[in-house]
Amino acid sequence: KDAEGNTALHLACFAGHLDAVRELITAKAPLESKDSEESTPLHQACFYGHKQIAEALVAAGAQVNATDATGATPLQLAAGQGASSIVSLLLQKEVSVNAFDKKGKSALHHAINHVDCMLMLIERGALV
Repeated sequence: KDAEGNTALHLACFAGHLDAVRELITAKAPLESKDSEESTPLHQACFYGHKQIAEALVAAGAQVNATDATGATPLQLAAGQGASSIVSLLLQKEVSVNAFDKKGKSALHHAINHVDCMLMLIERGALV
């Protein structure tokens, strides 16, 4: 880990290096390792909009409901960034649509500026 607690997998997810992510998954890099902000590699992929990386992590068994230091889930981060393809991916899994972060915000709150994400979340039962 580096000074911020990032593993090689965190850094590859942050930078969008799909081939490196695949190699690290194959090498059994820990999917649930948390950095200094308690973010997992999936949090990184979702926040930075790297859909193929998010797909690879989810397929390898990454926890879709993991929370970071703010209580945010990968779904909330993807929704807040307007990453509709990642929101759609996560909604196909056992994701908590109505989970709240430490500020009391759900994925729907995070998606407020992204109508496509909002509609998907409402369709999946997000409380309005």
